[in-house]
Formats: sequence, C-alpha cells, structure tokens
Amino acid sequence: MELTDILKLNHDVSPRAAAALREKCRLLEIQKGEFIVEQGKRSKALFFVADGIFRVAFNHNGTEDTICFGHDGDPFMSVQSYYAQEPSLFSCIAMTVSKVYRISFADFDELLRQHNDLLMWMKNVLTEQLYALERRYVYFSQPDAYGRFVSFVAARPEIMEIIPAKYIAQYLNIRPETLYRLRAKYLRSRQ
Repeated sequence: MELTDILKLNHDVSPRAAAALREKCRLLEIQKGEFIVEQGKRSKALFFVADGIFRVAFNHNGTEDTICFGHDGDPFMSVQSYYAQEPSLFSCIAMTVSKVYRISFADFDELLRQHNDLLMWMKNVLTEQLYALERRYVYFSQPDAYGRFVSFVAARPEIMEIIPAKYIAQYLNIRPETLYRLRAKYLRSRQ
C-alpha cells in the first residue's frame, strides 16, 4: 500500500503534504517476529504499515496479553514515547514479513507544524484509536465468548489463517482450548 493511500484512510491529505511526509519516511522490510515498537524501550518513530500483519502486545510479570492486530494501512506508535518521551507500554510485533514506512517523531512533528491537513490526519487517527479502545472495553465486558469470536471472524477473516491461535485466544480473553471449541462450533454452523 502506498503512503498516500494510507493517509487517505483517515483524512484527505494534500499532495504537497503527502509528498513532504514521503520524503521524510524510509520504507523498511520487517521480518516475522521482529519488533517495530518494544515494551520497556523508548520508541522514536511512527510507522505506517504498507504490507503485513502486526500484533500489539503487553507483557505483565511474564504473562503476555494481545491488545489488538493491525494490517495494511494502519499507523503504529507508542503514544507513551511520543507524548511523554517515556518507554513504550506495549510492543508491536510483525506476524508476517512486512513493509512499513518509518518517520522519526521529530520529523513528523516538524511536518505537523507545516501542514494543517497532516494535523487533521493525526487528530482523526487518535480519535479513531480512542473510539476503538472504548468499543474494545464494551466488547470484552460481554460474557458470550462465542459472540466475541463470531464478531472477530467477521471483522478480520483474513488473519484467522495467519495468526497463531494462542494470540487470537489472548485477544478474545479466552483459553486456547476454548478457541478450538468455538471455531469448531462456528464451522458447523456454516455448513
């Protein structure tokens, strides 16, 4: 996915602003299992996923939790590092060989000062992220694991075959063996 196409997903950025951003970005190939943001380390960059699937995870005292998944077109950054210059609270890990555009926070901030449409893009991205966080909270407060599973499959069918079951189970807040039962029930209902 081209950078201009990624930007258009959240706001119609001018060709001039998109070109200025593209000039400051580096296109990187990320290997499966590689971190673009690592929990406990200060991140210094914003990433735009051009191609691939990523997992955002939180490790608490040796227990890992999958927060969300991202794919082509999604931006990633540690808000903790960007806003407070502190170590990241989460990790962002490639689940496939992926391509990302990388821009330093310093370069991105400079562009935000120069291009109001990039500032609007950033506002829209942050608003969307807060919206998703609120939805996730309500979504996981519902006791029906099968309903959560069906909603997940409907929203992200392409990653069911790519993401290991243990991460999907973490995301759905269920045990892996429960996921296998839910998957079997779902497949029976589709026959």
